[in-house]
Amino acid sequence: MSVKNTDFFAKQENARKRKRILYLSFGLSITITILMVYLFAIIIIYPAQLLQGASHYEKFIFTPFRLWQPSIFLQVSISILMFIGIATYFRLQNLKQSADAYVTKRFHARRVALTTNDPSERRLLNIIEEMSIASGLPILPVYVMERQKGINAFTIGACPAQSIIVVTSGALRALTRDELQGVMAHEFSHVLNGDVSLNTLMAGILEGLLVIYETGEIITPSYSNTNELKTSLSIFAMGLVAQMVRMAAATLRLIGYAGVLCGHVIKSTTNRASERMADAAAVQFTRNPLGLAGALKKVGGLKEGSYILSPYSGEIGHMCFGNGEDVTAWLSTHPPLKERVKWLDPSFNGKFEPYTLPKATESQPEETNNTSVAGAALATALAAQDRPRFKPMNSNALINSIGRPQDENVDIARTLLDSIPEQLKSHAQDPCGARMLVYFMLLNSEETIRDQQMELIHSEAEPAVFNLLEQAVDSIDPIHPALRMPLIDLAVPTLKLLSREQYITFRKLVKKLTESDRQVDLFEYALLRILVYRLDPAFGAKPKRKPFNYYSMRGLEKATSTILSTIALYGHATEKAAESAFKNTVKHITKTGAGFEFLGIKECSWKNLNHALDQFEESSFKVKQWLLATTLACLMHDKKITVEEVELFRIIAITLDCPVPPWVAPTEES
Repeated sequence: MSVKNTDFFAKQENARKRKRILYLSFGLSITITILMVYLFAIIIIYPAQLLQGASHYEKFIFTPFRLWQPSIFLQVSISILMFIGIATYFRLQNLKQSADAYVTKRFHARRVALTTNDPSERRLLNIIEEMSIASGLPILPVYVMERQKGINAFTIGACPAQSIIVVTSGALRALTRDELQGVMAHEFSHVLNGDVSLNTLMAGILEGLLVIYETGEIITPSYSNTNELKTSLSIFAMGLVAQMVRMAAATLRLIGYAGVLCGHVIKSTTNRASERMADAAAVQFTRNPLGLAGALKKVGGLKEGSYILSPYSGEIGHMCFGNGEDVTAWLSTHPPLKERVKWLDPSFNGKFEPYTLPKATESQPEETNNTSVAGAALATALAAQDRPRFKPMNSNALINSIGRPQDENVDIARTLLDSIPEQLKSHAQDPCGARMLVYFMLLNSEETIRDQQMELIHSEAEPAVFNLLEQAVDSIDPIHPALRMPLIDLAVPTLKLLSREQYITFRKLVKKLTESDRQVDLFEYALLRILVYRLDPAFGAKPKRKPFNYYSMRGLEKATSTILSTIALYGHATEKAAESAFKNTVKHITKTGAGFEFLGIKECSWKNLNHALDQFEESSFKVKQWLLATTLACLMHDKKITVEEVELFRIIAITLDCPVPPWVAPTEES
């Protein structure tokens, strides 16, 4: 199984191309459905046309059969388009607004509490936290399908900020930490590659294609269904009426089967390549191919395999880590299981050892520690493809690490998490504690302003939150600057649990605290941007999805000057040094640097920076890549990286939907 290794930006462009192909496939499938319905319609209507012709004349005149009847075709087309369009629209809206409600209702999934004491769930949450911070993604909520004994997982959501990870109970019980980490790395790769939003779109499209078939299923339930459905069927079991209903239902199922077949073809043709890429990216992420291979071997040896035993498994089968439904090989959404294992573990003999799920009370060992020579060689070869190894002052490695995290990033993330005191972690997992931590980090060092902020919090925050803050002021040491953003990352999933009213109050209070000293510093600006892009969508704000209007630098000169000047000013002690860094950077853009102008402190306001970033949001991924590479060159002009520079660069990247992994600890002493 060969896998082409491409960078994050190329993968995003590829995802856009696949989305266009998906739309074309959807249109073709609708056309086939319309033609089938039209054909049935003219065949059924023809006898009526014969009778109508006879009624207008004294003697019968034969009406020839006409294959092309524009009026009927128009009526059928409008009806089918409305029928499929409405079904697709409502399913997409449901998935975009509430993926958690979808998996809870359809698959009886349960959200894993952030404070869970269950060892297997705690292990899963730890892995998710590490990988989220290592990849630069928001920490995703986790759900468990307790009724599913197969080994599987999937990620669903309209965008990373709204995505959730769903894991089967079988996966939690069967997999070791290394194996579970491999599966989660596979899922995170789908998020980074742009597959999750595409798969969610596909789920909505498939619902539209299946709606005619499902309508036939509803009208005439199978005799093998429940007694309740049999009772409903008996209502129609009266002579001619029952026969007509059965015929109508059979017709709908026959016509709708074209949608079913088209849906399977779309899933299989668009999904297999992304699964191969996700396997390869997971190995690059963990450098442990045998962890992922071990999980796949257990899938092959388990009686339940990776199947999702649900009437709705077809809706999410293409999203899953393994085949979620039992379909013929040529319609499968995943590469053959043996092929996947053999690629990860060349020593695999092609036979799966029978495997039985351990009891729920038994726990798997924490580590496998059995990476073979072949597995290590594969990991090394994949890590070496198209990119230099990760080094903190290697600009090429840093820019290539965007959307392509490595095992070093996982180590850094683990170090950052281990550096956060347990007391702070505990607060981050509690809705009151999470808000308290944000307020605590916004408190000004000047006593007069700090007292005003405390009075403001006392008057507007919940009493429980203010009481925690009073205790924290006396007992918690100032938080190290390098740990502030990871701590915010930990708090975001908890803040999503707030009610809409609580969040609105929190949001307004944060804004007032940042403006209390009549100036907004870099951390305060970063915090506000994180709220906009990672929390606001969870409370009803629509994520910004702007069309591409810029495919080159033309028209973006002023925006580029604003961003580079801001980076230079925050990375250097004097404005003169910042201007020198700016001019040195723009020389690498053009020979003369024409079109780019260094802007002073007064012109580099947060408002102007927001406007500049809004323009770049409308640019292609190649232009975004160019901007981030140029920004990084300006940032590293003085051969060191400070906390402030890292925070600003990360916020720029988040605004552009480009996840940045953590870097090695900054050189600045603080």
